[in-house]
Amino acid sequence: MNQLRIKNMVCDRCIATVEKIMGSLSENDFQVALGEVTYEGSLDLTALDQQLKDNGFERIMAREDALVEEVKLFLQGIVKQTPIQLKDKLSILLAQAFHVNYPQLSKIFSQREHITIERYYLLLKVEKAKELIQCTDMNFTEIANLLDYSHANHLSRQFKELVGMSLSEFKKQKTIPRKPIDKIV
Repeated sequence: MNQLRIKNMVCDRCIATVEKIMGSLSENDFQVALGEVTYEGSLDLTALDQQLKDNGFERIMAREDALVEEVKLFLQGIVKQTPIQLKDKLSILLAQAFHVNYPQLSKIFSQREHITIERYYLLLKVEKAKELIQCTDMNFTEIANLLDYSHANHLSRQFKELVGMSLSEFKKQKTIPRKPIDKIV
């Protein structure tokens, strides 16, 4: 079995899109999961790269790029699973999950993405807060609790810093500006 890593796969629709691409290029068995494709036999990688690019994806070539993509998927998974309840510090969880010391992981991530892991995680949490404001009737304290903030004021400060408006101002917006998870960075 051959394995490829794919960048920007963040949801079930991404999996379905890549499955469709693989189905058009391969007559052999293949499996698609978030961030990866496994397949048997040969594959026209040039055609694959073009179709991936046309759909907003990219084949990952370098080992470090694959690690960064795995970290992003891991963090997206944490934020998707509300309520967020981290048993350890984020740095400890990442070091354990990827069997790499955290300073090294942080350096690789920052070099590749031009943002720290912590800032990326905060941006994910802010996007989740936007979704919860838009799609639920929860108050800001409930949202803060779901996203593992110690207090609604902490969420409010970070939200204003990252979005440029308060939670209340954001809630009053007629059109809610949100970013797709794969476009954060």
